[in-house]
Amino acid sequence: MTQSQTFKNVPISVSKREEFNKDFVTFVPKPSWRGIEKNLKFMTKAGHGVQSESEKIIADRLFECEIDYIYDSLIEIDGEWIRPDFILPGLNDLIIEYKGMEGLEYNEKFERKSQILAAAGMQVMVLREKDLVIINEIII
Repeated sequence: MTQSQTFKNVPISVSKREEFNKDFVTFVPKPSWRGIEKNLKFMTKAGHGVQSESEKIIADRLFECEIDYIYDSLIEIDGEWIRPDFILPGLNDLIIEYKGMEGLEYNEKFERKSQILAAAGMQVMVLREKDLVIINEIII
């Protein structure tokens, strides 16, 4: 097991700078990871960038409901590196994944990420484009 780190004071990664600690998770701060910030094209109500308009809708709804979240941060779980879309530390570390694409490679990566999270005992909510129309009923 690797030593946990926290998300405290990591710019543009969280809505309200909450901590996220798991004994099986290693966190890599976004600024040190492959320049992902270049892909953050949409500004959320919380004041940080996200990669898609759909993720902005989700982030804005979480912010409106005062649900703290950690967005798109690279983490290691039992030797495998993944990027959960949204980690909700105040809700038993629930993960929200937005499945916005299709295709063999994308589906394989999405399924593998889901397996890793499930094996770590984390709960995952998968949202799709059709869910965004009723996001106010899903996230309350």
